[in-house]
Amino acid sequence: MTKRIYRLPRYVDGNERELLVGAIDSNWITTLGPQIDAFEQEMCDNVGARHAVALATGTAAFHRALVSLAVKPGDEVIWCCSNWGQ
Repeated sequence: MTKRIYRLPRYVDGNERELLVGAIDSNWITTLGPQIDAFEQEMCDNVGARHAVALATGTAAFHRALVSLAVKPGDEVIWCCSNWGQ
């Protein structure tokens, strides 16, 4: 049997269940909706940015970063990530 390895431990405390049920009940269970808008605004407020984009995966975030930086085929990208997956 293969041992399952989680990248991040699941942590549910407080009102997460209520918020999750509310999102399901409102049918906003995608990468859009009032909770996402609120998260993006809070991120802007916390870091002093004008814009923020919440994405569903790290791959999507990496792709968006490359597009935002106008990286094109043939450009060299060096990606360094210490302790990846730990």
